[in-house]
Amino acid sequence: MPAPAFGDKLGPVECQIAAERVASPSSVRSCENTRVHLDLRSGCHPGFDIALVADTSVSMKSHWTDERAHLLTFIDRLARSAEPAIRISLVSHSDPGSYTAQIEADLTGDAERLRRAVAGMEKPRNGRGDRLEEGIRVAHKVLIDGRSTRPDQARPIMILLSDGEARDGTEFVKRSSAAKNDGILVYALSYTPDGRRALHIAVTGPAYLFSASDSAVATIISQLLGLQLADLVLTESLPRAFDYLPGAPGPAPLYDRVSHSLSWHFVQPITTGISLTYTLQPNRPDPGQHTISGSGAYSDTLGYVGTFDLPTTEVALLGPCIPPSPTASVTPTSTRTPRPTSTPVPTATPTAAPAPLFLPLLQREACVPGTRRLDAVLVLDASSSMTERTRTGRPKLDAAVEAVRLFLDRLHLDQGDQAAIVAFHREAALLQPLTARREVLDRALEAVEVAEQTCLACGVAAADAELAGPRRQVANAPVMVLVTDGRSNPRPAAEAVERAREAKARGVVVFTIGLGEDLDLAALEEMASERGYFYRAPDAEDLAAIYAAIAVTIPCPADAFWGRR
Repeated sequence: MPAPAFGDKLGPVECQIAAERVASPSSVRSCENTRVHLDLRSGCHPGFDIALVADTSVSMKSHWTDERAHLLTFIDRLARSAEPAIRISLVSHSDPGSYTAQIEADLTGDAERLRRAVAGMEKPRNGRGDRLEEGIRVAHKVLIDGRSTRPDQARPIMILLSDGEARDGTEFVKRSSAAKNDGILVYALSYTPDGRRALHIAVTGPAYLFSASDSAVATIISQLLGLQLADLVLTESLPRAFDYLPGAPGPAPLYDRVSHSLSWHFVQPITTGISLTYTLQPNRPDPGQHTISGSGAYSDTLGYVGTFDLPTTEVALLGPCIPPSPTASVTPTSTRTPRPTSTPVPTATPTAAPAPLFLPLLQREACVPGTRRLDAVLVLDASSSMTERTRTGRPKLDAAVEAVRLFLDRLHLDQGDQAAIVAFHREAALLQPLTARREVLDRALEAVEVAEQTCLACGVAAADAELAGPRRQVANAPVMVLVTDGRSNPRPAAEAVERAREAKARGVVVFTIGLGEDLDLAALEEMASERGYFYRAPDAEDLAAIYAAIAVTIPCPADAFWGRR
């Protein structure tokens, strides 16, 4: 499921990031290092405005008891006046013979009032169809109007309880799209198998569509009340007078020598704080004050996105090292020594065994990007979901293609690097074999066409075949970079894992990027050559930074340095 781009609709999400950075020591000379400690604490305590949209049409007669019980569970667990503030509205819709849609209860935290509204709803009776599209329209208006009646930045949620029937399919699609485009997160509980097929159009993404059950209701409630940061990217901008020195304890960052920055990517829900440490080494003797700054981008477990700035920290460079002053030697004054009256006979002393002698090792290693030649196959998901919009409003595929172009910009095609383009959906196509010609790579990216399904194994197999083919340069490092926004179908993800395993056994370095939320995380992580080579992008607009990080990692892998040998 792609992460919905709600940040630009509602403003910054209400997850607070508290950060503190300390450089110790804060003043150094050119031969001294400073250790930087960055501590972050986070908390997500938003308010919610929730519209429960109840289907009371004739087709729901046999499900009325369950639907009413589910409505009451939502109300009992979510309606509250304490922080975080949650208000609930109840909207019902039925067939045109009685009414189309109406507000049973406006937004309120009064649980008893909401229970009375549920009890007063008309039970389904014979009619002429359903007007689900009208229920969505009315609920949409309730949530938009509710923004002006509370001071905090509540998140609008719509929960549809229905069998998915709509009298006007075109209007249903239109109303669903309008609600999501206004930043409303849409869940649905489907009471029939056919309803799942219809309601998938209305929901924010596949992960928000459930078959109606008590456990599904509990899952939705848990997601709302247990909000956490789920994906966090931190970036530290280093002063040019200092170089990053690997080896500090804790999570190792990616070092981008071009932007002179460090970055960390955390993909698991963040329930506690984060502590990071890194070392800076002066690269010049000139005195002066130098600033460390940073920023972050994140999504939470509901897919809302946000950004923040880290505080700045000053490090003083005092200038070149001062050699120690020579110490004057003092010659002791001669004194008369009494002559001994007798000479003692020394006793035998056993010779001590030699002790271990530890000598210091000075290891200065540096990776110079561009000195390691590459054969890189860039594997793009071209499934139909890649036409969905990013947080800036453009198709996800456009953002992915732009990120790939930026990756190609970092290659040294004129010095021996090669690249190839593979696109996959229900099958895979090698759009451009390995080549050093940038113009044909760009034309291949322009030729990507979307279709249904997401055959991960097809994409991996096509890339591996090219890396094993005659165009591969034996002296070049073989690399595969795959991005996908969905789960593997129609072939199982296990096939993609096995094909990636075979490629890795032949020396191919595999990077995987998961876009959005509807992903087989275990499979993507297993496909990657190592755990740190699997990345998650909350939104396609985040892909450019990830491809840039990979472009740095490929020529400078951690295992090429002393600490990882």
